[in-house]
Amino acid sequence: MSYPMTQPRLGGQAFNHQQSSGAEAEYDRLRALARAAHDHASREQYNKQAADFIFRENNAVGRVDSDTIDLHGLYVHEAEDILEQRIRYAQSTGQTHLHV
Repeated sequence: MSYPMTQPRLGGQAFNHQQSSGAEAEYDRLRALARAAHDHASREQYNKQAADFIFRENNAVGRVDSDTIDLHGLYVHEAEDILEQRIRYAQSTGQTHLHV
């Protein structure tokens, strides 16, 4: 026995198009945020590599004494990070002073 359909079949047209464009806009916004986060992480990595290079060049063997570090060319936050690491190293190796 066959029952008559009281409503037409909607198939793929049942999806609300307003929600579709809103969801698509949200998806695009999230993709842009993800791209920006990736770009930011890449910039941070490149900045770290540059700071490490500058520090190594400024403090190469023969350029400064072993109890001295040169922080020229670094941003303050980079210099602070390196200084903290160098102080810990100096303490662990028994150095009594450090020239900055």
